[in-house]
Amino acid sequence: MRKWIVAIGLLLLSGCSVKWTYNWLDWLIPWQLDDYVELNDRQSEQLDSLIATTLAWHRQNELPRYVEHLSQLRRDLQQPLTAAEIQAHRQRLNQHWDRLYQHVIPNLIPLIQSLSDRQVAQIIDTVAEQEQQLKQEELELTLAKRIVRSNKQMKQGMEKRLGALTKQQQRDIEQYNSDRHRSVEMWFAYRGHYQQLLETGLRQRADTAELQRVLNLLLVDYDRLKSPELLAMRDANEQLLLRALTDIQHSLTAKQSAKLDKELAKFQQDFAELHRQ
Repeated sequence: MRKWIVAIGLLLLSGCSVKWTYNWLDWLIPWQLDDYVELNDRQSEQLDSLIATTLAWHRQNELPRYVEHLSQLRRDLQQPLTAAEIQAHRQRLNQHWDRLYQHVIPNLIPLIQSLSDRQVAQIIDTVAEQEQQLKQEELELTLAKRIVRSNKQMKQGMEKRLGALTKQQQRDIEQYNSDRHRSVEMWFAYRGHYQQLLETGLRQRADTAELQRVLNLLLVDYDRLKSPELLAMRDANEQLLLRALTDIQHSLTAKQSAKLDKELAKFQQDFAELHRQ
């Protein structure tokens, strides 16, 4: 579930119109879910109701938070930011996601508990198949190819918001991706633990308290599923990323700063208009 909710979020931040995507979420979410399970008519009605009530809550309560956050971010970006200030904005972004998941979890439980054993098996099998495919694809890549892929993705993401990058900004990205620590084994061990907990929660879905505990672990407190070694690596990489982002933000040209502010202003305007609808 976290995967397809995040996928919808990324779609909101892609080249698609924010307002168009948001107003089509009642279609996009079931479309994403169809990859995992076939719902019966009653369950489809439950899902439609869940989406409608969640969007109404989100539009009323969360979109104003996004508008205010973007306003603060735009103000802060008028001057060079410290690593701590960038980290504070990243943490605030994560808090937006956490509030959404915490709101959805209790309302999601009745739908999960309505699933048949056949539907649960369908979900488990699909997740396992996707995980195996991902693992195979990742293990086929050399470290050098992973670095090239990361450089390409990060540069494309920044160019979408900043325009053409300078040579130094490109080197900052390349340095970060070269320096950051990687452990495919630890990462897939965590994903395996995550997958196992998902399966346990689905099979024991009749226990409401246990299902809520599992969903909270999977969607909000997922760091508790990671090993101390993986968390330490994550934290070290976070510091490397903050250094790279700080260097890039300090090196923004006037043209890049103007484009970034224009992009953020458009998001701010779209969220404000969606709130008023």
